[in-house]
Amino acid sequence: DPDPSVVEAAAQGLADLEDARALPALVRIAERSIDANLVKLALRSIARLPGPAADAQLLAWLEARPPRISLDQLVGAIGLRDPSSALVEELVMRLRIPSLRGPAESILRLMG
Repeated sequence: DPDPSVVEAAAQGLADLEDARALPALVRIAERSIDANLVKLALRSIARLPGPAADAQLLAWLEARPPRISLDQLVGAIGLRDPSSALVEELVMRLRIPSLRGPAESILRLMG
């Protein structure tokens, strides 16, 4: 539904579920919404989802960021993730890529 209040309610409902099956819908909201608050909500919601698929999506965006997602928003969202060994390993690999070194360092600092 294009009504922003309906989309926001749906995004919030998906976030509250913290169910990995919500990932495709949250990705669509993050990539397509023109409402900055919805993009932010979708990113935070994805960050709360369990499983490696959410990690993979956020890392893919780190390498090829959609125009509506700022680097700061993305770094903050990834920094909220549970620092699993697989995610930390992926971030360490990105330290070797000059264009991703700064964001990867910031994310690792956020994770502690």
